[in-house]
Amino acid sequence: MRARPLKLAGVLTLAVALLVSPQTVSASTTTGTLAQPTAVEYTADSRLNDADLPTDPVTFDECEQNYTAPGPYWFKNRFNICRTVILQIIYRKLENGVPTEVGRGYFRSTLIGIAQDKESRIRFGLRVKYVTTDGEEISDGHLTFGLECFNNDPQRTSVCDHPAEPVDRTVAEWHAGVDPLYWDATTTTTTVPEEKYKTESRGFFSFDLVESSIFVGPPDVVRQPQEFFRCDSASYATRGSRCVFTSVTPTLVFDLNDPTYHESAAFIKDAQEDLTQINPRLVGKKVPGRSGEQTLTYLHPSYDVGNTKTGSRSKVRRVCKADSGARYTKDANGNARQCDEYPFASTYQNSARVDESTVWSFAAKAIAASHNEAGGRLLASWYGREHMLDGDGFYVVVR
Repeated sequence: MRARPLKLAGVLTLAVALLVSPQTVSASTTTGTLAQPTAVEYTADSRLNDADLPTDPVTFDECEQNYTAPGPYWFKNRFNICRTVILQIIYRKLENGVPTEVGRGYFRSTLIGIAQDKESRIRFGLRVKYVTTDGEEISDGHLTFGLECFNNDPQRTSVCDHPAEPVDRTVAEWHAGVDPLYWDATTTTTTVPEEKYKTESRGFFSFDLVESSIFVGPPDVVRQPQEFFRCDSASYATRGSRCVFTSVTPTLVFDLNDPTYHESAAFIKDAQEDLTQINPRLVGKKVPGRSGEQTLTYLHPSYDVGNTKTGSRSKVRRVCKADSGARYTKDANGNARQCDEYPFASTYQNSARVDESTVWSFAAKAIAASHNEAGGRLLASWYGREHMLDGDGFYVVVR
């Protein structure tokens, strides 16, 4: 009698059988055009202590609680990634010369990736848990799991060193319970194209998890979705991991209720929502950086050709002076004020770089000096903790 399959959502199917033809498997990208990941926004609390990221690694349980199908992955932040799926194993026997399904087994496969602090290394972990069996189980069949990691940019000489041999166990062993598996992927990049970031040795990589079933006939193989990461040796970015998952668009969060920088947070919020109410009160314009729109991009001082950061600050001071007069540097009680600007001077969208032929512009407002300085410290700390490199995009959220 043919086993009746158990209905579970979001399963991946492998076959454990005699004489089963392997599934068609597409080769992983090792040459050709650099694969372009799809940006995924995540929001991390920018007020966390420096030690909380990335040394707060994702766990298997956390992954299973937060991952939402179809994924393909859940990002805790740009240093931590995970995916969990139900793996369906089709058990077949040879009956009268014909491979016949006799049962199905279900296992939960949970993959996590943790970029290691201050290293060009990612530790991948896999936990496989037995769920249930429908029909007969072929306990002496084999399930294997292996990690693949490749250079994803043919213009660079990059190596992702990782264990090549997959982990092979019988169905009975997986059913009984196997300790989590771990693979370390360590990267090196020795040759890069002639580009302004050459000294940073940026390398771009892809990885996937290969799951296969083996009995007597050829194996069935499933590859989990390919994902992407970057590793570097930039001298100015020494915090966080040197590897980040590039599908993530990091988000800087300002807390509107934080008394130390409330005025700066309120100014950014107003600028993002209605630029006509904020100096220089431009109609038909808006500012970048709002979630889901054009990102801001980090401008490191060593790449600030033309010293636009200083030029931007001079430009916005003129706007503040035109709005509030020469005495904008003091409030009615004599407390110090400063001219805050958005987008930040430390971005490629600062006011000195604005292209007025586009819809994108800037805003400026005189606020309490202590609030401006506190907001600036938050921003600088966040750049470091997120391991932001020049040209990295990000969003700003005020809540």
